[in-house]
Amino acid sequence: MRIFNNVNAYIMLFVIVFTTITFAQQSNNNAFLFDGESSQLYVKDNDLGNEAGFDFFNSFNQITVQAWIYLLGDSPADVEIPVVYREVQTGTTYGTTFSMYVKNNRGYFTVGESDPVVTPEFPSFRWTALTGTFDGSDLKIYLDGDLVEPYSTFEITTSYSINSESGLFVGNSNSGAFRGLIDEIRIFDIALGHNDINGSGGNGNPAEPFPSSLDEYLRGQWSFTEINSVDGLLHDLSTYQNHLTIDPIIQIFPSKHLPFFVVTSTLDHGDADLGDGKATSFNGQVTLRSAIEEANALAGYQIVYFYIPGSAPYIIQPGTALPNLTEQVYLDATLQNGYNGSPVIQINGTYGNLTITGGSSTVQGLSINNSVGFGLTLSSAGGNSIELNQIAGIRISSPDNTISNNEFSNSNIGVDISEGAGNSILSDNIILSNTVGLELNASNFALTQENTVSNNVSDGIIINGNGNTISNQIISDNGGVGVLITSGGNNSVLSANTISGNAGAGININTPDFVLNQENEIHGNLGYGVVVNGSGNNISNQKIYSNGASGVFVQSGNNNSILNNSIYDNTTLGIELAVGTNDSQQYPTLNIMYTWQDETAPPPPLKGGTAIQGTLNSTPDNYKIQFFANSSTSISREGKRFLGEKELTVDDFDITG
Repeated sequence: MRIFNNVNAYIMLFVIVFTTITFAQQSNNNAFLFDGESSQLYVKDNDLGNEAGFDFFNSFNQITVQAWIYLLGDSPADVEIPVVYREVQTGTTYGTTFSMYVKNNRGYFTVGESDPVVTPEFPSFRWTALTGTFDGSDLKIYLDGDLVEPYSTFEITTSYSINSESGLFVGNSNSGAFRGLIDEIRIFDIALGHNDINGSGGNGNPAEPFPSSLDEYLRGQWSFTEINSVDGLLHDLSTYQNHLTIDPIIQIFPSKHLPFFVVTSTLDHGDADLGDGKATSFNGQVTLRSAIEEANALAGYQIVYFYIPGSAPYIIQPGTALPNLTEQVYLDATLQNGYNGSPVIQINGTYGNLTITGGSSTVQGLSINNSVGFGLTLSSAGGNSIELNQIAGIRISSPDNTISNNEFSNSNIGVDISEGAGNSILSDNIILSNTVGLELNASNFALTQENTVSNNVSDGIIINGNGNTISNQIISDNGGVGVLITSGGNNSVLSANTISGNAGAGININTPDFVLNQENEIHGNLGYGVVVNGSGNNISNQKIYSNGASGVFVQSGNNNSILNNSIYDNTTLGIELAVGTNDSQQYPTLNIMYTWQDETAPPPPLKGGTAIQGTLNSTPDNYKIQFFANSSTSISREGKRFLGEKELTVDDFDITG
């Protein structure tokens, strides 16, 4: 184990002059994309390389650290986002010999355990050059080549050791993770002067070559151009060869031609030069319209971010219909300043809607508020990802979409699932404040992951298509029926849904021969639990309780089977038949019920039983009579807990009288 000598730094006054003669590097550079989660580069002290390079400081304790960064969105509030730092062991804990990081869109630089020097706040979505220097007494930081007030008159006393976990790290630490692009990092063992710093990139540009006269001071240079094809590392271009491990593999983009557009204006101008790869509109900025037009004009996958200046909300109100998204587009408004889980970019008005036909696209973080139709339409090619949006209604007629964590509201229909939407997955969406929450017009569609359909003006879910599966939904507090099954909705399956608090019935079956036989919890609705209009329906295995009228109401139809349900604490009856329905079937009357137990019989078991005696006045036929136990609060001929059943045949009837 190596032990670093104590470093004592005091104020001293000196002048360093550099003369630019030639440049040693080329300027055609790429940049690595860091995802803000797990992306990291590092070289540890036990890795191959020249560990002397890890001293980084010269004998006068001088150092310069430079980095060219491009933030994708503002950095998280009050979080230290690392750019590059040297971590070593200090006693039983770890510390840094130097650290460059970003917090609240400001650059920070520290040496040892010193207080940091800090830049002014700088914007995202542009190249920013950060340079930190220490000359033995003065700690300085430069923003795009401009010096910020230095921090002086301090002493650094440090004692470090290294082990297998210490090393040089880029883009990730225990405090945070960098989200954006890094073009180049350089470390010199001298405190560079203003001329050398200003002459090697910055001012909104990626890194430029530095004078060859500085080569002798270079302790590390990582130009993020490519991953070495032999060893999979990012090579150190200095003589010290401290190559960086890449974990995980990171996307690489050309620094001067970044493959995305950034919407910077709420105006509605179109693209001034289609196909040039810039999306600049006629007003000189990038608008949503110009970004869509440019994305459609280019082949392949395009990325569109938003970074509009000013304060939220940022309202875009198109004057005419926006173009359909005909190519694959990643439309991301979550990086807009002010976004904190709820959209701040709004697309409003008569033409405030998007239509995706190209498929394999993503829309996230937008508020889409079309005032006359659906805010978002998915048609033709599918495979889209729609998440974290607030949308005034969505129509889905393309397959294989993933639609999650959205709010669909303020539309005639919150979610319209049409033919062609097969294999699309809806999960964790909130569907509220529409006329109808969700209308299922497709056939054989599976709505199986939890969504909340609540507080819609009329019905929660309307099933018009055949053979659908609706399960695990929360359907509550709607102004009409919780679930309406129309004549086209036969052969559909409802299971494991919670249907409560609706102003009408929990479930309204308006079709014959429907089978409702998988458990749902139907409670607290202001009307009936289940209403039946049709013949030959089967209602079984339901939990129906505490509704404002009867548990089950057969309003029309005959030969409806209502068996094996738990029906209790409803306001009127457990099962109510309208006049003439179910062949005007009478309910049985129980005259005697008693239990007994023979306590003299030796265990096991104690012998006993329950005896029930009653009368069924009805036309002789085959019947099944089921017996249930109720709590003392249930007085309306209901049954909460199933006890047993008795099947009667014609021979059981007394027809002599």
